[in-house]
Amino acid sequence: MKISKTYIVTLSVLGTLTLLTLGLWIFLIMKSSSLKSESLAVESDILARTSEGAYFNSIRNVLKGSKPYLETIDSRFIDKDSVPQFIDLLETKSLEAGINSDFSSIDIGAQNGSEGLLRIRITGTGTWSNIISFIATLESLPYASKIESLSFAKPNIKESIWSFSLDFTENISEKK
Repeated sequence: MKISKTYIVTLSVLGTLTLLTLGLWIFLIMKSSSLKSESLAVESDILARTSEGAYFNSIRNVLKGSKPYLETIDSRFIDKDSVPQFIDLLETKSLEAGINSDFSSIDIGAQNGSEGLLRIRITGTGTWSNIISFIATLESLPYASKIESLSFAKPNIKESIWSFSLDFTENISEKK
């Protein structure tokens, strides 16, 4: 039995078309699966952003009713324009405590966004009780401040004068 060329060509064309159809079908299934994954990711992102927006709206609503609390928080920060007055306050407090002080380093650095830190290194001399009194005054300031480091030395053991060095930070902000 002899197979005609037409039959072979027809079978070849049908086989090729079947393979192409199968390949196209597999491609479309894979693409639809990929699109489904992408749409799920987009849907998840939309839900996350929606819930984040709802969260921020709820925070806004809470803060709207908390104006006195916000004013209290704001009062714990000094604004950038008040830094010289704040330094004057610290100098006055050191004189009132009876110590000789030197503000050897003053640095205003950004922390995040418009808020930052005022870093001050204070060195000086005085009696033990005067230095402790000054440190207690720094700790009792009504600001969001912190003594980062503190060291003492007694240069002459026969005298009651101590020397100290402390690093002090204060939160600052730009008032709007």
